[in-house]
Amino acid sequence: MRRLVIWLAAALVTVALTLLMFCPAAWMASFLERQTAGRLTLGDAQGTLWHGSAFIGGAPGLHDPVTPLLPGRFSWRLSPAVLLGQVDLELENPSALSQAIRVNGSWWQWQVGPAAITLPAERLAGLGAPLNTVQLSGEMRLSWAPLQMTRQAGGIGITGSMALELNDIASRLSPIKPLGAYHLALDWHGR
Repeated sequence: MRRLVIWLAAALVTVALTLLMFCPAAWMASFLERQTAGRLTLGDAQGTLWHGSAFIGGAPGLHDPVTPLLPGRFSWRLSPAVLLGQVDLELENPSALSQAIRVNGSWWQWQVGPAAITLPAERLAGLGAPLNTVQLSGEMRLSWAPLQMTRQAGGIGITGSMALELNDIASRLSPIKPLGAYHLALDWHGR
């Protein structure tokens, strides 16, 4: 009887490890949809949890069609060391990112490498109201220096600086085209 229990336990561990090692990237899309009430998803997810690619899509609601929010596909490489508490992630998208984003750390604390992401403002309409009513146009660029992120009770604390640049921004609600160019500097200190 004892031998049978040991063999069953070994079989269960083997099945669990196999599922984990070959976990499809599409499962991450389902998780992201649940966490964002269907507003964000990973469209056309290919590969595995450890090495895959997808486009980041948005939808106004849970059952609405998904549209790409950012140009190009994001590809990622996640080290299996995350199972032991060591995060090592690389995220790439030459169409949207100035350079690959590196995330290192543990389950509770991460360091995010410097980069910038460019987004055509028109794509924000894919998130639904009120952005689809405002219908922005122009270019948005979010850049950041190295960021320190820490899990805290009730949220995530961020330390570092970011800059949001809005260029040639216009809205269908305004007869003035463009409304202008704006620069917003963010300096994070914890929460």
